[in-house]
Amino acid sequence: MGKREIMLAVVVYLVLALGGLARGDVAEALGRTWAAVWMAESGCRVDPPAGDGGKAVGPLQIWRCRVDDVNRICRLRGWPSRYTYQDRRDVRRSKEMFVISCMHYHPDGGPEQWARHWNGHPVRGPKHESTLGYWRKVRQFPALASFLAESP
Repeated sequence: MGKREIMLAVVVYLVLALGGLARGDVAEALGRTWAAVWMAESGCRVDPPAGDGGKAVGPLQIWRCRVDDVNRICRLRGWPSRYTYQDRRDVRRSKEMFVISCMHYHPDGGPEQWARHWNGHPVRGPKHESTLGYWRKVRQFPALASFLAESP
């Protein structure tokens, strides 16, 4: 593992810790939400075709503006990590961007807020009616459905 990978692992750990994810149940919820979003966005394909007229790229179908926003968040927190538009095509880097974005905007959220945030606007997405259909789709995937069924 290179120096860059170690720094990225530290950054993701800090996002989880600073975002109130010291509890394993919340970290598990975020991981399962990510897996369900990956399934919804690209069928868990590693190199899916671009969507939304070529604007959404990679396993999580990330737009350039999301990469820009994650880089803005990293700068605000003083983190060295910087993401490129090409990173949208990498599963691990996509997951890092998902975690950073979700924990920045919804540190006390849960699977519904994170999924709806990913589908819509980071702030308004979880409240916007247009993201309800996406949430209904995401919550049905086994990775998340079993977790939701077990949660109080």
